[in-house]
This record gives sequence, structure tokens and C-alpha cells, in this order.
Amino acid sequence: MVRTVITPTQNDIHLSIPENYIGKKVEIIFFALDELVEKQPKKTLGDFLGLLSEDEYLQLKEYTQQARKEWDVIETHWASEYVLAKDWLNPKEDKAWKDL
Repeated sequence: MVRTVITPTQNDIHLSIPENYIGKKVEIIFFALDELVEKQPKKTLGDFLGLLSEDEYLQLKEYTQQARKEWDVIETHWASEYVLAKDWLNPKEDKAWKDL
């Protein structure tokens, strides 16, 4: 992935595509960084009281609790991978494992 932030001085921008991207589908997106600053307040289950029936509210609550449990498992996986990568992805480890 190639990502960069620029401040354009004209309407035209020239892109140099890395060799390994030639022949592949790539996505190019333009947006102003200040467009990202605007954040909406997070919704809570309480925001849906009165909008949903009792049954719908309980279903949403159960779904949310299950999704949070699943996210905790995924988050732990990625955090562990990051910590292990710091120890394992280095020249010393590469040398130690090169003959296996």
C-alpha cells in the first residue's frame, strides 16, 4: 500500500504507479483531511428506547453484547500478533530460521 498526504498547488497531479501494482486494480481516493474531523456522537442502546419494541430492543442488546465478545477475541489476536512481530520480525530471527 502506498499512502501519502499532499497539499496540491494546482488542479493536476501526476501519479507514479509502483511496478508491482501494474496490471492490478488500484483505488485512488481524494478527500480533504479536514472533512474527517467532524465526528458524530456515539449512539448508545438508550438512544433506541421508545423507537423499538421491547422485543426489538432486547434483540439489539443481545446482538451488541455478542458482537463485543467477538471483537474482544479479534482485538486480542491482533494485539498479540503486533507484540510477537516486534520480537520475531528482525534480521537476527531471519538468520536463525533461514535454514529451516
